[in-house]
Amino acid sequence: MMVLSSVLKLGEMSIEYYADIDADYANAPYATINAYFELLPDQEERQFDGDVPLSRAQAMTLIMRAMTQVNEAQAPETDSDFTAKVGETQYTNFAAPMDEYAYVNTSTGLNEETFTSAMSRGEYIYLLANYYSQDYQAYMDNNGFKNNTYLEDVVISTVSDAGDISFSDAISDPGKGVPSDMYKAFEIATNMELISESDLEDWDAAITKGEAVRLFTTMSFMYYHVAGDGSLMDEIAENIIYPDVNPEDVDPKATNIDGDIAFALGKQEFNEVTEEYGGYEPWTGYAQSQGADGTIGWCWVYDTGKGAGSEESYAVYMKEGSPRYGEVFHVGDYLPDGSLFTGANHQEYRIAENRILLRMYENGELGGTIVTEDENGMLHIIVE
Repeated sequence: MMVLSSVLKLGEMSIEYYADIDADYANAPYATINAYFELLPDQEERQFDGDVPLSRAQAMTLIMRAMTQVNEAQAPETDSDFTAKVGETQYTNFAAPMDEYAYVNTSTGLNEETFTSAMSRGEYIYLLANYYSQDYQAYMDNNGFKNNTYLEDVVISTVSDAGDISFSDAISDPGKGVPSDMYKAFEIATNMELISESDLEDWDAAITKGEAVRLFTTMSFMYYHVAGDGSLMDEIAENIIYPDVNPEDVDPKATNIDGDIAFALGKQEFNEVTEEYGGYEPWTGYAQSQGADGTIGWCWVYDTGKGAGSEESYAVYMKEGSPRYGEVFHVGDYLPDGSLFTGANHQEYRIAENRILLRMYENGELGGTIVTEDENGMLHIIVE
């Protein structure tokens, strides 16, 4: 989960900045993110217009700008083929790079009329899921991983697979479900835990600005949490003052770590490594030269399918002079930098969650509940 205190602070900032946002607005934190990163420029000063539906042009632009952090002064070059089909608008050049990921694209019916029409929530989730699944596949391939568990099938209860039907037929009768290719994207997004099933309940409704920024932020946070590349909120979080903490006090078998403390721990280890090795990359390069696959803070990481071979991923604390030097951490343990070690792939990410849940149950933290394990190794909570 994102750091709760950071989210609350972002919500407070949005109320001060936008005249049309109050304390009860659920997407208030994401309004601040929109303004800070200039994802989709506001139509009027101090008006977020969070409940206003977005056109496909606007939604595609929002995602492109979020992915590349561009602005009007650094606008992408004109794509003449794309422009010829959708027309020249303030969004055309920004939206063009997203055409290949969109469900309604220039090959399937995107034109001047549909480009300026509202994008559905399902299309928006499809676009992000399609983008991230391709990016994740490249990440796995480029880094030598053999386990692409995000491709496993899942059953979604909030929307059904309608088979080989057109998107227009699905929109006209949402009860039928969605076309199979769209459903597959929903499966991938659900399996990667980028979304929950509840996000798909109103898949046919128009995506609003507030929901678009929220979904992008939360899906991106979960994606980068799994892929290990950081999160959209880091730049803002850098300006928040965190408590003084000692990485060597972290209990690897804890069931939770306060978000502010976790961030402070990670920041502290990063600074120590950077000071010792003149940067984080030299430290990681040294670890890799010694057979590790990567680093997390002072830990050397060995991934399943790579350095750990067929065994489960593990991490080793390598801060010289520390009494914890050489300590081994397993999937589901908290590392001294405050992060939960989730392994090398989505399957191990689930294992980590299971082990945390099991520890909570064994510690009596779940109250009147029973925890059971199914045939797939997944744990389930039953309220008594």
